[in-house]
Amino acid sequence: KAVELSERQACDVFCLLHGAFSPLRGFMDETAYNSVVKDMRLPEKQLFGLSVTFDIRDVSGIKEGEKVLLKWKGEDVAVLEASSIYKHNKVVEAKEVYGTGSLEHPAVFSLIQEA
Repeated sequence: KAVELSERQACDVFCLLHGAFSPLRGFMDETAYNSVVKDMRLPEKQLFGLSVTFDIRDVSGIKEGEKVLLKWKGEDVAVLEASSIYKHNKVVEAKEVYGTGSLEHPAVFSLIQEA
């Protein structure tokens, strides 16, 4: 299966590929996501204030362990192994990470409107 990335997703992929989200080596699995949202730390206890997840609307046809081709503007950019498929609670994430659920906050608005 192949997925065409949004601009935001492409930015996250390129940041991961170039080490900008170090120590992450890929998108967060559910354990890392929950740890960051709850405690602002990775499970290994490193400080990490924002979640880095691959959020798509339709995960039908994708199973854990499968590889997914990521494309940006029609070009192949990476292969993602779907190691963890889960639905996160964006309202809880907004309140925990940004301190508000208000859509007037630009980061909350962006979080809620994506995928």
